[in-house]
Amino acid sequence: MLLFFALLTGLTAGTYWVTIPPICAEIVGLKNLNAALSISFFLLVTPLTFSEPIALEITSSTGSYLGTQLFTGFMYIISALCLWVLKAWKVADLEKPNELQRVMTRGDTSEAKWEMKLESNFLRRLFCLRKV
Repeated sequence: MLLFFALLTGLTAGTYWVTIPPICAEIVGLKNLNAALSISFFLLVTPLTFSEPIALEITSSTGSYLGTQLFTGFMYIISALCLWVLKAWKVADLEKPNELQRVMTRGDTSEAKWEMKLESNFLRRLFCLRKV
């Protein structure tokens, strides 16, 4: 079980550092990328400041480092899951103009039907292999 956890944590631990620069570049553009990355890294100061005391408390209460290692690994896994959902949202955002155009050519402009279609395709968007 620990080997499976180590593999899963290892696959997701670097997700943040690899995805933040391209996401920031897409959101703010290359001209403002330095400022966006600076703000992003500045926002990490508070969690990183308190992560060591949390880890020390977990270690002192359990008497081993296993609890701290599990806590850290689960935080990376949860972060990867959040990025996965964000990717599905971005795919939906990219598909919305195409879907809206198809709906309008059929003559159906009902917002409620559009929302139902968007929700029904969420699982497909989670597993699609599309670059966003």
